[in-house]
Amino acid sequence: MTQRDLPGTARTIARAAPMLAALLASACTFTTDFNGPGTLAVRRPGTLPPVTAPRPVQPAPPPNGTFAGIGTLTSSVGGACRRQMPIRNMVVNGQQVRMLNFRGTIQPDSFLMMQANGRFLYGYFNGPRFVGHYWQPAPDCTYDLVLAHTG
Repeated sequence: MTQRDLPGTARTIARAAPMLAALLASACTFTTDFNGPGTLAVRRPGTLPPVTAPRPVQPAPPPNGTFAGIGTLTSSVGGACRRQMPIRNMVVNGQQVRMLNFRGTIQPDSFLMMQANGRFLYGYFNGPRFVGHYWQPAPDCTYDLVLAHTG
């Protein structure tokens, strides 16, 4: 059976098969949106394609006031950690943040990292929301934090 004996779709696939095999073997990639010509990218074998990072979006600064929420346990060595950790008293005043013994400064990209007594709290503000992590060494517990501005 030759390619001429195949129906239309099968003939197209039969014609494309050698080209697809060549693309895979040569570390080439072909992309198309099927609305026009595609794009063929050639790279050296054994290299990764370039990564174009998305343009960073500047998060909104947090409002002054109190943030509260819940920390949810994500890691516990020894099993001595509570499943949830309520947080009611993270206070933001300008770029300064305090919570219990923690003190820190919000960075221009809205990142916050604080340390107190060997414990770490870090994450990002985006307007009235803080998403981050809390880690303590004894007992060894890690929590995911989601806090909201409460006033």
